[in-house]
Amino acid sequence: MTSSVAPYEQLVRQVEALKAENSHLRQELRDNSSHLSKLETETSGMKEVLKHLQGKLEQEARMLVSSGQTEVLEQLKALQVDITSLYNLKFQPPALGPEPAARTPEGSPVHGSGPSKDGFGELSRATIRLLEELDRERCFLLNEIEKEEKEKLWYYSQLQGLSKRLDELPHVETFSMQMDLIRQQLEFEAQHIRSLMEERFGTSDEMVQRAQIRASRLEQIDKELLSAQDRVQQTEPQALLAVKSVPLEEDPETEVPTHPGDGAPQPGNSKVEVVFWLLSMLATRDQEDTARTLLAMSSSPESCVAMRRSGCLPLLLQILHGTEAEAGGRPGTPGAPGAKDARMRANAALHNIVFSQPDQGLARKEMRVLHVLEQIRAYCETCWDWLRAQDGGAGGSPVPIEPQICQATCAVMKLSFDEEYRRAMNELGGLQAVAELLQVDYEMHKMTRDPLNLALRRYAGMTLTNLTFGDVANKATLCARRGCMEAIVAQLASESEELHQVVSSILRNLSWRADINSKKVLREVGSMTALMQCVLRASKESTLKSVLSALWNLSAHSTENKAAICQVDGALGFLVSTLTYKCQSNSLAIIESGGGILRNVSSLIATREDYRSAPAPPVTGTPGSGLGLGVADPALL
Repeated sequence: MTSSVAPYEQLVRQVEALKAENSHLRQELRDNSSHLSKLETETSGMKEVLKHLQGKLEQEARMLVSSGQTEVLEQLKALQVDITSLYNLKFQPPALGPEPAARTPEGSPVHGSGPSKDGFGELSRATIRLLEELDRERCFLLNEIEKEEKEKLWYYSQLQGLSKRLDELPHVETFSMQMDLIRQQLEFEAQHIRSLMEERFGTSDEMVQRAQIRASRLEQIDKELLSAQDRVQQTEPQALLAVKSVPLEEDPETEVPTHPGDGAPQPGNSKVEVVFWLLSMLATRDQEDTARTLLAMSSSPESCVAMRRSGCLPLLLQILHGTEAEAGGRPGTPGAPGAKDARMRANAALHNIVFSQPDQGLARKEMRVLHVLEQIRAYCETCWDWLRAQDGGAGGSPVPIEPQICQATCAVMKLSFDEEYRRAMNELGGLQAVAELLQVDYEMHKMTRDPLNLALRRYAGMTLTNLTFGDVANKATLCARRGCMEAIVAQLASESEELHQVVSSILRNLSWRADINSKKVLREVGSMTALMQCVLRASKESTLKSVLSALWNLSAHSTENKAAICQVDGALGFLVSTLTYKCQSNSLAIIESGGGILRNVSSLIATREDYRSAPAPPVTGTPGSGLGLGVADPALL
């Protein structure tokens, strides 16, 4: 699965809502068209009746004039004026041509009052044509979205099937050529499908951009529909009963029914539709305005449930942890106005949504996770403030690390071993918060020997290891945070082997079945060189296992990674010596990893004479240490 799975699920939910809205709009258009046709027919009939009555009155007037009955004639003239006034009041649109010019000096209407009827018909037909054109364009966009989503579903189903077949392959202790060939074939097929999908739909960023453009056009169509409805209302006040206009700023529960008898709106569906529309609009707005709007939307439990159902949580997480704004990866430059206020409002909206969870069991878990994540985010915000002050020229020592933040990170690490809590963390941005914590601690304190800093980084690393275990979306999300990846790789230069073991476990998870973008990031942050230099200094068997397994995965990614291993002094000799490594537990993990790395780099070694003549130093690990991978290394859940 590629990194576009998360935005794909969000797009599917948006398409379903747009389908329902389109069906509702079609029904409204048909009802409006029939009602306007009925009004036009009634208008024509009434005009004919009035003309017939006016003709009779004129005939009676001529007879009275010939007979000399002037008093009765005056009464008939007054009645004729009253009827004409009633006709003009009821059926004359105020936007049409100047009717007073069509009157005689005596004030009697000319018989040729047809322009009022024709003008009204032309305006009605023009409005209906506009509504039909907008509806056709809307249907075309929705059909394009539906067609693209169906094709994506096919690709994703193929990738899921290949992934399932890979997972079903038996795991053997010793190396099997047949199983390895099968695994490589399945991985090649998956990569080929990903390439075809990228050729068909473009990159994930291009797909998101295309979806935003379509959502923006649909929003414009909605505005034009509302404008057309307003014109109809101004032309014919009675049409207000037929044309429904729902202002988006009002509560959907008070919407005007389409027909006089439809007085029972559905609050839940209306709220979700409005939230979907707002999400498509907010995706292109300023983060501060978006955060303010989302906070206002979360003011009631019903709105919070609708926001969760419509996919507001990813938008809130994007505001809280968004894209990295500069090379250092800091979320917002010192001069970015309102970024901190936007994050505060987004955090408050997320708090409201979590505390409005209708499922009590899930609510307790999410509240527990959110409590520790809010502590981590508050600490990170304080650290970013200090770093921005340093960039501005202010002095002072770094923010001292507090035991409470270590306890909160330890609590998150323990919760991450439970699958349900991991699911809650994924919903509430646990991965982003912990990654940001690890990054900001490194940027503040760099390489340090302080026990609290080392403990915090170890707990954060173990949490990231658990959250990235078997989760393709989390792997892609973490690799997309380049500043955090640089901080993770930098820990391999620390003097703590426990930290080396944790960091190499993260890199092992990230490098297993990594997508193209993740492979590129892992290569560019220098993970291969750092891991190879780290393993040459390792003295514990558990560290050797973790680092070598990460190197094994990374060495299969590209020729550049193979060259990075070979360029480290003493690397090839060390890898050869792992083939004779002895341990008390009789485990073959180190031998298997070392042999796998040598097999991957063998194609490059065959072309370089200097690599084949490298000396072979002994393995520095202590034989018989046999610590293995227990609870301290959460890579195996």
